[in-house]
Amino acid sequence: MLRLERVENPDGSIVIRLHGRIGGAWVNELRDCCERALETSRPLQLDLQNVTFIDRDGVALLRSLWSQLVILRSSLFAAELLKPLPTASDADSRTSW
Repeated sequence: MLRLERVENPDGSIVIRLHGRIGGAWVNELRDCCERALETSRPLQLDLQNVTFIDRDGVALLRSLWSQLVILRSSLFAAELLKPLPTASDADSRTSW
């Protein structure tokens, strides 16, 4: 289960606080919520402090939205999942022969 709490800050930005698990049908719910917020052209922030689980689709969604929002107070769990993936050139540069 995922609970979404939308807060409008005095500076005009929108914060969506997430509580629970980002997975399954809740990924679509989060996508819809973010899209509605982004349509307002106001800065969007996601507070992931109380997120306990993110499935593959949730990670893909957050990565696809990465350039359009700011992640606040991420749990260590979420931060680890959302780390940038290494590129092929990164792997090549660390290979020693």
